[in-house]
Amino acid sequence: MAQSNRNRINEYKNSGFGSKTDHQPARLLNQDGTVNVVKTGLSFFDHFSIFHFLVTTNWVTFNLLVIATYLAVNMLFGLVYWGIGIKHGTNFEDFLESVYFSAQTFSIVGYGRANPGSHLANFIAFSEMLIGMMYLALAAGLLFARFSRPVAKIVFSKKAVIAPYGSGTGFMLRLSNAKTNLLLDVEAKVLLSITMNEDGKSVRKFYDLPLEMNKINMLALSWTIVHPIDGQSPLRNFDKETFHQSNAEFMVLIKGFNNTLSQNVHSRTSYKHYDVVWDAKFSPIFSNHHGMAVVELDKIGEYKRVNWS
Repeated sequence: MAQSNRNRINEYKNSGFGSKTDHQPARLLNQDGTVNVVKTGLSFFDHFSIFHFLVTTNWVTFNLLVIATYLAVNMLFGLVYWGIGIKHGTNFEDFLESVYFSAQTFSIVGYGRANPGSHLANFIAFSEMLIGMMYLALAAGLLFARFSRPVAKIVFSKKAVIAPYGSGTGFMLRLSNAKTNLLLDVEAKVLLSITMNEDGKSVRKFYDLPLEMNKINMLALSWTIVHPIDGQSPLRNFDKETFHQSNAEFMVLIKGFNNTLSQNVHSRTSYKHYDVVWDAKFSPIFSNHHGMAVVELDKIGEYKRVNWS
């Protein structure tokens, strides 16, 4: 654990996390950008949002849920039609015909192969048409929300490095935009969380690290974010041992303007002390191919050791 000292960079108070270290997670921010917090004390329906889940879940889960719901509703109404005799018979072929009729009614297609012949059958078909219209409208709305939701596909290096910088060293991480769209006015903020000993108590301190550049006009290639470890840096007195004892975590917040959607997008990640490689620097990832700049994103996290001698 690092000993408290008077850093020239003022402590950051707006991190959203408390200063107490008791019952705190080992990692405040996960590498995928999610906060490492689980909320309890409420019922499932009080904190679960089905809209948020359907908009943010991955495409495989979303498509499977849409298909499963569509099949389940049509199978259920098909079973009802089969039971009331929309298609006379008791074999499996008649059940399938009832399911097909249900699908035609649900989607308001109506091929005319079967017709409800009683008030009960007409009422059930009327109810299914209403449900079908609502379902299709809901599915279309969710699809639009998923496609129009601004998402930044930022690729971060898996490791950060302590590398030579100027006449000293610097904390560095590398990122790039994985999509073909252009991100404009990209801003970066790096928050450092370290555990210190103050008056015999363990406390967590946060610092907004000054960066070599905290904003670029466009993220066209890649961006190596650098915090110079100079005389004003909270890391200036750290060596490898005290760095690990401090339980350091670097929370990286990225904001940019998506020129395709004309909306701001955000991305986050974090690096714990064990995600930082000392005495290393990032390997080059640029090349030239027939006059075009090539960025090898699969190598964005590659680094090589540095011989300080």
